[in-house]
Amino acid sequence: MKIPFQDYELEITNEPTHKVGSADNTFIYDFVYRDKDAIDYQSSKHAIKIFQEEKLIKSAIVCAVGGSTTIHGNSAVVIDDNLYIACADKVLSLTLPDLKLRWKLQADQATCFGIYKAENGLFSHGELSATRDRKSVV
Repeated sequence: MKIPFQDYELEITNEPTHKVGSADNTFIYDFVYRDKDAIDYQSSKHAIKIFQEEKLIKSAIVCAVGGSTTIHGNSAVVIDDNLYIACADKVLSLTLPDLKLRWKLQADQATCFGIYKAENGLFSHGELSATRDRKSVV
């Protein structure tokens, strides 16, 4: 998945072979954001890379335990200077372009399938529920 943002391009991919803390990973991310319970096992791992003029400037990986998710057209959305991304049963908010974690919340008890921007807030569609957050959209 590729998302344009100002003069950057965000590239978001699945990273199923990444192991948190392993020296054998094929790529070292600037930031690793994971559940406190996701030390030995993560059901979903999504990589975010930010490019400017085709040069990699920042990277992060989000890892979570919950229902397994994959990257598709509704996995992430950019609003203002924030990236919102669904990973397992969570939604995470990262600042752009520096990829600092703003917040992380459990959006569904099982799996968060997608995230959407609407006039009256940010919505997530999960396996068991739909969630709306008006505060995150400024």
